[in-house]
Amino acid sequence: MARELALTAGLLAAALTGCSPFGGSAAFVCTSGDQCDAQGQGTCQPNGSCSYPDSSCMSGERYGDNSGTNSNVCVGEEPVGPDGGGDGPTQKVCYGSTSGLVRPCFPSAPSGDITLQAAIDTTNDPMCSKTVTDVPAGLCVITGANITVASGTIVAATGTKPLVLVATGMITVSGALNASSYHATTAPYATTQTGAGADPMNGCLAAGAPGVSGGGAGGTFTELGGAGGGGNGGSAGGTAGGPQATVALRGGCRGQNALGAGGGRGGRGGGAVYFIASTINIDGTINASGEGGGLGVSGGNAGGGGGGSGGLIGFDAATITNNGLVFANGGGGGEGSGGGQSGLPGLDATGVGVATGGAGGSPGGNGGNGGAGGTAGGTKTGGNGATAGADGGGGGGGGTGVIKVYGGGTLGGQYSPNP
Repeated sequence: MARELALTAGLLAAALTGCSPFGGSAAFVCTSGDQCDAQGQGTCQPNGSCSYPDSSCMSGERYGDNSGTNSNVCVGEEPVGPDGGGDGPTQKVCYGSTSGLVRPCFPSAPSGDITLQAAIDTTNDPMCSKTVTDVPAGLCVITGANITVASGTIVAATGTKPLVLVATGMITVSGALNASSYHATTAPYATTQTGAGADPMNGCLAAGAPGVSGGGAGGTFTELGGAGGGGNGGSAGGTAGGPQATVALRGGCRGQNALGAGGGRGGRGGGAVYFIASTINIDGTINASGEGGGLGVSGGNAGGGGGGSGGLIGFDAATITNNGLVFANGGGGGEGSGGGQSGLPGLDATGVGVATGGAGGSPGGNGGNGGAGGTAGGTKTGGNGATAGADGGGGGGGGTGVIKVYGGGTLGGQYSPNP
């Protein structure tokens, strides 16, 4: 890979006798990418050495021949100390693309194979690495040589922190990794889960509140939630906040509560889970969807709650094989009450298709559908709740979350929304 350009004799001599950040008398020092490769394929790394695309490296880049002690070494796996003095093994081994949302570093390469079990609480799970650096403090990072979710296993990822899985080799999901937020599908709807890193503090934009009988709006993350339906006496439905750019690893946003007596609770946003490996194989399910909105309760004209938005699923790998399901959809909005009858809750997403809003339980307004997309089609924005002039308005559906792919791999198979 000796593709560094031949510069003028004076410049070359100055470069080779200058101080390379990583030492070595043969180390060429670059200041821009065009000095590495005339075709624009080379990158001048911050340490002054040239690198080139290589899918076998976790970072996707490998140093060239004239990089001193880093010659032909993967970027992020440099064998010398960060001060460049040749002072022994590095105290930092990093994984993931430099352009990705997360690039964790460790004192040494992770080792040992890990099979994830039934539950991970990212708030304080002992599996979360205590030695990881270069990532925000609010992440749970689990590491190993290979990481597996076995067939028939459902791993529930809950807690306040997003979940990051880092393997030096392969991550295999043959069972289900569930970082979604959800409620039970039958009365009394008491079984619930909040996905890892969902509903981040100060991470969701404000929205217009519903009136006393209006439905709540769906949650918005990267795509708009649906507006809540109007209710009895001209009560306005809630309106959703605006979408946000994905600049950090975080979960989705909660739907609005319906504010009147008996109003439905807003569904919680989906969680966040991020995978870093050389190879990722998916034969099972990865779910980071939002929860359906709660129902309006009988005894008045109560609005339904808005559905939660989808969360975030990230992949950083050179090779990704998906023979399963990957989805981060919005939850359906809850149905409003009316005529002495309670509505029905919005549904949670259980696959790549649309999670429908609550409907058929009362004369109240139906909930809007949750956002979906990708291979199953659908609309990424949440559906609006229906207006009920004499009853409670329906809650809006939550907008979709986001799927991010880095490291050169391509996500095929069944997914929602589009990566």
